[in-house]
Amino acid sequence: MTQMKKIGKQNWLWLFILLLPLGCSKDQEVNIIAPPSVESKVQTGWSEFTLGHYESAAIQFESALDQDAMCYEAYNGLGWSYFKLEEYSSAIDYFQFLTPLRDTEPELAADAYAGLAVIYMTQDDDEKAVISAWEVLKIAGESYRLAHDPTITSIDIHALAARCLFNMREFYLAQTEINVIDPLFPPSGLVPSATGTETLRSIERITISLSYEDDYATLHLEADRRNLLRVTSVTDTSGQVQYKALYADGERGDIYVWAGNLPPVGTVFRVEYSYVDNYDAYLIALAEKIRSLITI
Repeated sequence: MTQMKKIGKQNWLWLFILLLPLGCSKDQEVNIIAPPSVESKVQTGWSEFTLGHYESAAIQFESALDQDAMCYEAYNGLGWSYFKLEEYSSAIDYFQFLTPLRDTEPELAADAYAGLAVIYMTQDDDEKAVISAWEVLKIAGESYRLAHDPTITSIDIHALAARCLFNMREFYLAQTEINVIDPLFPPSGLVPSATGTETLRSIERITISLSYEDDYATLHLEADRRNLLRVTSVTDTSGQVQYKALYADGERGDIYVWAGNLPPVGTVFRVEYSYVDNYDAYLIALAEKIRSLITI
């Protein structure tokens, strides 16, 4: 007897049922589940980041990049996720990809520079940290806030810059950053200070511009005022040019000022400034102030 003959009538019935096509109704809807979109992966990544699940967040951002290599938000997410995971080299790579986008994607570029500033501070690379911090403020100004970590704001960026400048012994610039946060520092009762006014015969030298078309000049105080706290005003006899004091070097008494168009060498200047006699007490107060403001 062949194998075919062994199949009984009942078995033939079951075989027929099994061979019927499934879902053969023309009216039946077939639900196909679409894969997650790039946007949903990025959103999930930031949700995981907010919860502190940085490895899971990185996986989501990497998946988004696999799907769309030009998803800039995924680069931002990976930078911050790897920063939190202390994988700084990878974080720097992702942040640096975004820094050229300051004109087209300024918010992402500001976030990237903020990430670089924090990483460089963590690595004690003070100069790079300061440069990155200043880039954040140039792009976003005082309204800066990291969207997915609201604890990082422009105040934190100023405090970060102040700490690194202090480490670089750029005390005047460090205080400049602090004064954005607290204009009354240092309090007069804590560090007694005095004011002075000098008339300078001319610009001593004009420095080479390092930024676009700005003009800088160096004024040299004739009096031996080393412990400069701030420059209150800089004017000249023409009365037509407005100056912004950018930096004062207490060691040499040099004051660097900015103006859109500098007057010729030989113009007489008037400088008002404040200074302290007890510089050690001032530095202690400045260090304590910076320490109290650092939160990142």
